[in-house]
Amino acid sequence: MKIIVAHYNEDLSWLDKMKTNYIVYSKGFTNSKYSSYTLPNVGREADAYLYYIINNYYNLDNDIIFLQGNPFDHCPDVIDVINHTNDIND
Repeated sequence: MKIIVAHYNEDLSWLDKMKTNYIVYSKGFTNSKYSSYTLPNVGREADAYLYYIINNYYNLDNDIIFLQGNPFDHCPDVIDVINHTNDIND
């Protein structure tokens, strides 16, 4: 399982609690601890997701989760859900 995060200046410290690999596409300030790639600030989060898919098309993971830099407005328990799912798949 891999997590793809579209980031724009959000606090990414929640990634420290994740039990799976992640890639951060940053469109704002970059934090070398978390940011894997820097993209121009165009296209909202979908641009980052499509960039990942196109550039990894022939070696995509079976399970990919696309998240915004602050996913908690949409899913407050996202960390627990993903970690639990990852434990089941191991």
